[in-house]
Amino acid sequence: MTSTALAFTKGEWIVHIRHGIGRITGMDTKELLGKKRVFYVVKTESVQYWLELSEVHSGRVRPLADAADFRKALDLIASEPQKLEENSRRRLFDIEMLYSDGTLLSRAKLIRDMNARAYQKYVHVNEKRMMDNLKEQFIEEWSIVCALEEKDARKELNDALEMSCADLQPKKPIF
Repeated sequence: MTSTALAFTKGEWIVHIRHGIGRITGMDTKELLGKKRVFYVVKTESVQYWLELSEVHSGRVRPLADAADFRKALDLIASEPQKLEENSRRRLFDIEMLYSDGTLLSRAKLIRDMNARAYQKYVHVNEKRMMDNLKEQFIEEWSIVCALEEKDARKELNDALEMSCADLQPKKPIF
């Protein structure tokens, strides 16, 4: 096995760009296309997946951030949001690029900016779903890293988001 095999250990928490927070539960070898391949077995709240060792450094998976990273992320979330693109195709492309980056700070920026847009305008259901998913992943990771209750993390995140929207005009009610 290569040094890649030592990237994670059983019981370690990781963050996958699409699956979110998961825990390494072991390793498995599977034969695919006539070749034996080694995988980490990863269990999330909703799914179990196999992460090939060669994918560990692909940018789609990372170890949990640390407490200092969350302090920076919260400062970023509480700061003035940047306006997202008005054109829906370009906006979704920009959102997907930041989402795919997968770093805690790029996710924090997305949470802040998507929240500000939702505060000012009615957003598409897919954007709302993505924003809610980002918030939940942020809260879950933060709770694990800093041993916080999820309700406390959620409150602090919401306080930071309120601070970032303090100077914005809220959307007008439909009725």
